[in-house]
Amino acid sequence: MDIRDELRAIKAQAAKTDEITKRENALKLEEENKKKAEESKKKIDVNAEWSTPAAPSVNFKLVSSAEDFNNQSLAFHPDYTHQVFEGEVIKGHKDPKVNVYFTSSSMKPFFSFSSAEKQHDLATDARQCLTSKLPKGVQFIHNSDEFIKIAEQDSLNFKPPGSIISTYRVNDKEGNEVEYEVRKGTFDQPNVLSFHSRMEMLVLFFIDASCLISASDNDWEVYYIFEKQEKYGQTKYSFVGFTSVYKFYAYPNKIRKRISQALILPPFQGKNHGFYLLKAIYADSKLESVKDITVEDPSDAFTGLRDVVDCTLITKLGYFQEDPEDQPTKQEIDELTEKLKLNKNQIKHCFEIFWYKTTDKRNESEYRHLRLAVKRRIYKEFADILSGIDNADDKKKHIADIYRDQEKSWDRTLQKLEETLKLP
Repeated sequence: MDIRDELRAIKAQAAKTDEITKRENALKLEEENKKKAEESKKKIDVNAEWSTPAAPSVNFKLVSSAEDFNNQSLAFHPDYTHQVFEGEVIKGHKDPKVNVYFTSSSMKPFFSFSSAEKQHDLATDARQCLTSKLPKGVQFIHNSDEFIKIAEQDSLNFKPPGSIISTYRVNDKEGNEVEYEVRKGTFDQPNVLSFHSRMEMLVLFFIDASCLISASDNDWEVYYIFEKQEKYGQTKYSFVGFTSVYKFYAYPNKIRKRISQALILPPFQGKNHGFYLLKAIYADSKLESVKDITVEDPSDAFTGLRDVVDCTLITKLGYFQEDPEDQPTKQEIDELTEKLKLNKNQIKHCFEIFWYKTTDKRNESEYRHLRLAVKRRIYKEFADILSGIDNADDKKKHIADIYRDQEKSWDRTLQKLEETLKLP
């Protein structure tokens, strides 16, 4: 074999060796990828096994005594948890229990956490998740005996913040009348600021997409409801709910109020407290240079409440009660804005409810006139959405669906209106 044959043999051997090496490396990489995939699958399985929905795991409670503290029937759960717990789950614990209790009067918070079993590398730090949401200067109480003692003392000695602007009475489950106070305050009042800071964390759990408001801005007003009970010669207060309102300048010399957040705590819901609170805000605004009142991104529930309150007040003033025309007159709008501080769009919205109420649904011509007028309004209001629907029949169907939902909403409002007109 000459030198050229030897070189060719060496090259062939080298090429063979490279090919073997490449195959070995490919097999090794494939094996590593399989191993990573199996580890990843195990991790996913472990995450699923050790993840618990946060909402049913979080227990809120209003406490004024040791009996309240130990009474599990008083607990209620949040509506939302996504702003506090990532993915709305508590990871790394089996059967987690997050207890966040408040003194029923002063709203001082207590925290405790327990779980049946914990997996350290995946565990959610529930305490840190909640503590990070507390406003500056607010701290959890962690000793249960200390918390119960404070709750009992505050139930006897606590004085609610703000000044009384309205009172009303509601019957309890036993049929006894209970008095409630609506109080108004601003953040330049120290007792208002400290109280609001303690209870404000609740908005993250009960108002979707909410945030804590700036206590340094004195254009905020807050309205609180407190239950007032007289027992054995002593007055006891319990916090019920609140609304925050922001004041804007309105040309030339007035202000416009915008309702930002509204919350009635679950133990007090379904008892018309929201109705009385909104009425009190309207009445209070008549005493100021307020042009009108608006609402910031209202939920469906708050929109329904607002419609009921506004329609109740409009009815008591005698507007839109008999065969209204196609739209309210300028004079009616001006008068209702002045008397009730309603804005123009809300007046027109309420007008449609009364037009629907007074329309004879058996008279096809009359009923059709209403439907066409409202559908024209829907077409303008939802123009951006409808412009993306090319097919004419699909567009008509979409408008018809919105109209049907509108009628359902009107029916709910009118049904509730019958009840509220009987309230004092």
